[in-house]
Amino acid sequence: MNREREQVFDEFMELIYKISRDIHAYDSVPRNYGTDDLLYMVEAHTIKLIGKSERIGVTDIANITGKTKGAVSQIIDKLTEKKIVNKEKEPEDNRRIKLSLTEKGQKIFEFHKELDKKNYQMYLDSIKNVRTQEISTCLKVLRNMDKYGKNS
Repeated sequence: MNREREQVFDEFMELIYKISRDIHAYDSVPRNYGTDDLLYMVEAHTIKLIGKSERIGVTDIANITGKTKGAVSQIIDKLTEKKIVNKEKEPEDNRRIKLSLTEKGQKIFEFHKELDKKNYQMYLDSIKNVRTQEISTCLKVLRNMDKYGKNS
């Protein structure tokens, strides 16, 4: 590997680690999403997954997020206690639990969706001088790194 490529990659990795730390710090503070409930980001993202799906269960969420079924079950139990998520047994398979949002959960889902839209637009505006092809290249690099990380 040539020296310039190594230096650029080192800087790239340091930035990924910094962003990861920033995200972790952001995730660790509960926030309001349009109701009186304070929710952690992991809870808000779980609500988002349920809100986007007609039929989703604990195993599905675990597979999507890379969390254990036990961890997802704990999150779902907290959201159920807060009357944000409903759990119902599937009529055709009593072992499977179907998750859906309550009215409060739907309100949080919509609030979070609008918040994401606003924040994503802010980020998109901040990189208006970056070509779409350059963003696609970054996406390709991150996907390859993600794939490698899952295999190691």
